[in-house]
Amino acid sequence: MRSLQEIWDLLTSVQGEVSTVRSQVTEQAAKIQQLTQQNAALLQLLDLPSPWTITVVDDDGDAGQRSSIAYGPSLQPSIAYYHRGNGDLRFAQFNGDTWVIETVDATDNVGLFPSLAFAPSGQPAISYKDDTADDLKYAVRQPDGSWVISVVDSANDVGAHSSLAFNHSGHPAISYRRIGTYDLKYAEFDGSTWDITTVDSTGWSGQYSQIVILSDGHPAICHWDAINDDLRFARYDGTQWLNTLVDLGGGDHCDMKLNALGEPTISYTASENPERGLKMATRVGNSWEIVVVDDSQNVGTHTAIAFGPTGRPIIVYWDAPNQRMKVAEHNGTTWVFTVMDDSGVNLQSPDMALAPDGLPGVSYYDQSNQNLRYAKRHSGVAP
Repeated sequence: MRSLQEIWDLLTSVQGEVSTVRSQVTEQAAKIQQLTQQNAALLQLLDLPSPWTITVVDDDGDAGQRSSIAYGPSLQPSIAYYHRGNGDLRFAQFNGDTWVIETVDATDNVGLFPSLAFAPSGQPAISYKDDTADDLKYAVRQPDGSWVISVVDSANDVGAHSSLAFNHSGHPAISYRRIGTYDLKYAEFDGSTWDITTVDSTGWSGQYSQIVILSDGHPAICHWDAINDDLRFARYDGTQWLNTLVDLGGGDHCDMKLNALGEPTISYTASENPERGLKMATRVGNSWEIVVVDDSQNVGTHTAIAFGPTGRPIIVYWDAPNQRMKVAEHNGTTWVFTVMDDSGVNLQSPDMALAPDGLPGVSYYDQSNQNLRYAKRHSGVAP
């Protein structure tokens, strides 16, 4: 039989071993936590957007100051743009090997504020401003390659900030600004004539107008009221236009797309911060959820938004202090920021669309070199 002293010594030894094991467990838990954090960081790095391939589409004179991109039945990118050097509206389409460029309209000074969409027939169509006549025009290409051009509206300096979409009836619908009276206007083709409506006359409405067709078949438009510096939203309910204020103190350079739930989502410049910034507003029911995407100083101008195959937002925007076109992509938890192009002193007016492979393509203007560029993300998993 062991003495009390021996039993006590044994208990002391066991307690020491238990303390050692506890210490080892604590140390291993800390290492596991560290490895978990490192693994999460590595996964986040692996989830970063892939590199972009950048090409010059048109460097003939001053080309691309305003552009609009879309992917048509050929599954290749097409871009409508303004050629300031000649005062023309041009259309560029990639054929798999090279860009084929054609002049759509060369009447005086035309082609400002182009918006490109493909008709149900598969033919490209473009809305734009005739800056000489101060008219809103619409051009649609025919199967034989010719373009049919018509004047949509000619009342009191119209056509700026045009945005084109096709409604559920397959007819073109255009939002645009009347500069003469600072109104937001809407034109819809009924198969024979254009029906024109004034949507919003608040302040200096209609700048950067962007149109989408909602799931109910009715149009919705976001735009900037320049005099009040407000982001506004207009929706047609089948009877009347309903105008709402989205955000006070911001909204220029806005762009709008529908998210995976079919709700309008807007990227725009925030100016309630005196140094600007990038924001995003999403409609949820009858209200708007607004988030600050990038609060860096003097960023967020010239925005474009799209949604990847998983429904997460992608925003391209200009970072003025660092002179680069940036990309903000949400990875499901946070915003991840990368650089798309830092080779120009002043890169402007991006427009973005998803290619058939689910990766974004962007048309934009390199002001320093006065050319039209196209950027395509060529690998990786889209958000």
